[in-house]
Amino acid sequence: MQESPTSLRISELEHNPHHHSDSAVKKSLPSLRNIDSTHLIGGDLDDTELFDQNAGTASVSYKNGDRYIGEVINGAIKQGKGKFMFANGDIYDGLFKNDKFDGYGIFTCSEYTYEGDWKAGRKCGDGEIKYSDGEKYIGEFDNDMFEGYGTYTYANGDCYEGNWKHGKRSGEGKLVKSNGEEIYGLWENNELVTK
Repeated sequence: MQESPTSLRISELEHNPHHHSDSAVKKSLPSLRNIDSTHLIGGDLDDTELFDQNAGTASVSYKNGDRYIGEVINGAIKQGKGKFMFANGDIYDGLFKNDKFDGYGIFTCSEYTYEGDWKAGRKCGDGEIKYSDGEKYIGEFDNDMFEGYGTYTYANGDCYEGNWKHGKRSGEGKLVKSNGEEIYGLWENNELVTK
């Protein structure tokens, strides 16, 4: 039976919506890897197992080794709760809208784990990112960058709490060094401009 350029077959769904991974790894301050889920749309399908053509759940395998298990609409558009497993080992477990990460989700890759809000395939809203070296950021994101108010804890024990713009310390903030020294002031592009 041919429903699209790719042959679809009905089969059994393997789905565990409660899987969460806690791995994370390193970066430099704060250089986030862009995770753009737009490449998920209309990939080359290897095998698709659908339960309901228009709305329901599906298990989809792609020729590149990627795999999706979760809710779909209109035949194969990822919409609702799902889990996308990349061939390289990266995993996204969360909500989708129009084939993109959108809503609450957890993304785990070799560099970090991000747990929080997504919009149109980008980190956007409140979230927490943990790196394997113990560094972490808790706060606001926009377009995959630290944006707004947040707290970044460094591996050396230093901690910055304050405003961020385009992924850099910008605006009012406080840096508490591991030795207890506190530096309050106005920051711009990660540099202290006035105390």
